[in-house]
Amino acid sequence: MTTNKKRPSDLVTVWDKNLDSVIHVHRPGNSQKATVRQVVDAVVAAIPTPDPGEEVPVSGIETGAVVMLPEGSYADYFECDGSIKQSSLASELAGIINGGTPKYQSILSSSVARKSLTTGEVLDAVYFKGLLFTVNSVSPFITAYDSSFNLVYSNATALSHKRLVVTDNAVYFLNGSYNIYCIQVSGSTVTAAYTGESSQASNGGFSAVSVSADEDLFCWISLRRLYSPKTNTKRIINGVFSIGGLDQGSTILKTDSGRIFFVGTFGASAPGLYEMFLDTAVPTVSSARLIQSIYPAPDTIKCTGDFVYFGVAGIQYKLNAKTDRVTSVTSPFFVNASAVTHSIACHNNFLFVNGLRATANNFGHVSFDYGNTFSKLPAFNTKIAGMLIDPVAHKALYFGDSGTIGSADGSAGNVEIHQLTLLDNNYFKLPLVTGACEGYRFYVKK
Repeated sequence: MTTNKKRPSDLVTVWDKNLDSVIHVHRPGNSQKATVRQVVDAVVAAIPTPDPGEEVPVSGIETGAVVMLPEGSYADYFECDGSIKQSSLASELAGIINGGTPKYQSILSSSVARKSLTTGEVLDAVYFKGLLFTVNSVSPFITAYDSSFNLVYSNATALSHKRLVVTDNAVYFLNGSYNIYCIQVSGSTVTAAYTGESSQASNGGFSAVSVSADEDLFCWISLRRLYSPKTNTKRIINGVFSIGGLDQGSTILKTDSGRIFFVGTFGASAPGLYEMFLDTAVPTVSSARLIQSIYPAPDTIKCTGDFVYFGVAGIQYKLNAKTDRVTSVTSPFFVNASAVTHSIACHNNFLFVNGLRATANNFGHVSFDYGNTFSKLPAFNTKIAGMLIDPVAHKALYFGDSGTIGSADGSAGNVEIHQLTLLDNNYFKLPLVTGACEGYRFYVKK
């Protein structure tokens, strides 16, 4: 029999979220219509609302879980308002949030006088063997400073990519011909030597991670080598994988637990974040496990401890390498998906993200909760190229062009250092979660 009735699956139009839309409700002997708004109101009305000041126990949910509840006071929950609590009030929750590692609470607004490490712009900076290495817009293009900012090394080699790649074993840079050079530090002596390898010029870049105390893994598109800085020797790696992306930083990394991740593809698989399984004896990349597929192919990846941040032209997701759980990162509003120049820095709970470095007033944003919320940094001249974290002295060093804009004492320079304040283990900071429905709030289980 032919009928003109339509099933829900036959409908092409998707609900437009209008709460006054009507649905059919039924009980034996009685068919009625109801709006979506009426259904929602009925569900909300069925949830008991605590009296003012009443503490309502809620059970069956694990410590650390975040839930949305009617606004009120709960014996087993803290509101996710970003406040700081004593660890003794909820020791298990404090242990989960603090995680046994130092947590940063804020950047002190007062700073040391700005320093001019070069007459031009500082484009990139890394720490290695107690020295601060910088890439500069004018010659000498690479410089190194000790903890007192005394110049201990300079290199006038013109660079093709204006950044440095640092591993546990060495610092690397690419000269104007895309040849890869290795910087070594022995005591007070700094040396640079050609590795015998070159990166690609077209859409090129270069990434490296240490796979042992003797060898580093080189990667970029077709470049795959195990390189020994001490002996200046290399081994070719077999394996059908491609490291993809723009020249915006690392595209391969290693977590504190020793797992290696990269953004790109493996064989004919989808682009995304992969875990690499490397057999250094052969050597070969025997396989790779897709963690998260992303299209277009991701080109950004950073790591702090066992948290891996990744995305397309910026940070979009984070992976907890201990649990393999992938969650979204709340990107600062200014990050431009078409930008080819941005910077990311992270350490423990701290995350820095910068957008277009060459745009005035487009300064960096920082997060102290693994990328859940961000706040804007104070002004720093007209260009902030990036931020570097000193995990030993617990300081944040941000750098860019030279000037006095935003300087606390009016001094000029292209580098500024701020002290990071640590959260004492006797305290922990509650997550800050907003956006709940009217009359509701987000709470975390004690």
